[in-house]
Amino acid sequence: MSSKKQKKNSINKGHYLELMDRIHIVCCTIDEHILNHPLSENEPDIQNKLDEALSLLLDAYQLVGSKEYKDENSFVVNSKDGSEFSVSPIMNYSVQRDKVPAIFAKYRRPLIDIEEGFLKTAVYDAFRLATNKYTADELISNRAVFEVEVRRLLDAQLLKEGFVINQFLSLIHI
Repeated sequence: MSSKKQKKNSINKGHYLELMDRIHIVCCTIDEHILNHPLSENEPDIQNKLDEALSLLLDAYQLVGSKEYKDENSFVVNSKDGSEFSVSPIMNYSVQRDKVPAIFAKYRRPLIDIEEGFLKTAVYDAFRLATNKYTADELISNRAVFEVEVRRLLDAQLLKEGFVINQFLSLIHI
């Protein structure tokens, strides 16, 4: 194998997030444009096959995320009925330029320390608060609503501090 071919096929950390993003786009497309098509909605056998396809893609999405972020940032949260869910969130954020002096004055720490302290705690709290609103069955049935709730809680806490979430993936293991 030539070194050119070897470099082309080498995997880096960015490949995992990129593939997860592409799977997410395909899942959204299937959900919005195929599952909600009148024929799909009126033909149960077609609907079932499409649901199976979407389910397999969502499983692949979780698998890719778990391979890249295996135990790196994982934690456990409990639902309203006490069921445990493992979460391995991924967050890409930026700092509002005009808030940099205030962030420095407040924390007096390098950004990496803020990530390991305040940001990590904010993510954990958002998941904990959102998960506690649902039973296990409700969480499984309303996963998209749950993820919107987590994002809403995070945005509410982080925006006022000067942090903007650019991309967020929950990677909750159900």
